[in-house]
Amino acid sequence: SLKQVSADLKANIAAAEFNDKAREAKLSRTERAAEQERQQRITTTILLAAAVLILLLVVVFYFQSRKNAKLIAKQRAELATSLAEKEVLLKEIHHRVKNNLQVVSNMLDLGTFTETDPKLLAVLTEAKDRIKTMALIHTNLYQHDDLSAINFEGYLNDLLRGLADTYFDRTKMITWELSAGEDLLDIDTAVPVGLIVNELVSNAYKYAFKDKEEGVVKVEFKKEGDKFHLIVKDNGTGLPEDFDPAKSKSLGLRIVPILVKQLEGEMNIFRDNGTQFHITFKPLEQRKIETR
Repeated sequence: SLKQVSADLKANIAAAEFNDKAREAKLSRTERAAEQERQQRITTTILLAAAVLILLLVVVFYFQSRKNAKLIAKQRAELATSLAEKEVLLKEIHHRVKNNLQVVSNMLDLGTFTETDPKLLAVLTEAKDRIKTMALIHTNLYQHDDLSAINFEGYLNDLLRGLADTYFDRTKMITWELSAGEDLLDIDTAVPVGLIVNELVSNAYKYAFKDKEEGVVKVEFKKEGDKFHLIVKDNGTGLPEDFDPAKSKSLGLRIVPILVKQLEGEMNIFRDNGTQFHITFKPLEQRKIETR
């Protein structure tokens, strides 16, 4: 019948539509799966590329580090060689300076042997002592590995022993004492301080014990806080109350204030059971900073 045909036709159309929708759903799932697979392949490729790039960077960095390490090692070796050469040269310079000063000292010695004028003889002796004081510093620098500074205690010990021999008097019992730490002093500080000690100690030997048969000359060198302290004292007859080193007839004592000024230091004189010179100054590095 017509109704039956119409119903069958509708059923067929509905079945066809259902099949189409089923095919479309299946196709969509396949496409999504394919897209996901494609995205996974892209992600994997990116990760592999990144891993390869990182590996290449690590290899490049490793070889560059090795190259830099070799370059640094080479530069260090060249620097060490250059430094060793300069130290040898500097030692040779100190050695030659010491020898030249020794030649001058020997020439003054010849003058003291032939000179009969007491005043001129005293001048020659003082000049020789000053030269020996400077030569002794260069001797210490030449004999030690550290060419920038010297052990000041050892230097003072040698200096005081030499002065005691120079001014030895059989008729008197004059001794010396030294108290010093193991501070290292640079040459720019050691030279003026050594000359100050030379002038003050030799002056004590010459004048402090004229009316005494025995006495002691003491030298103390120490660092307290940010300052060095140099003390030279004796238990001799003492200095007059109005004594002014800058106006003294003694060239050595007139030199002392100049050397103290060179150190940018201060000097005080005390008169108690003899004479005491107390000089304070700051280390060289601190003086350089303050003058900038």
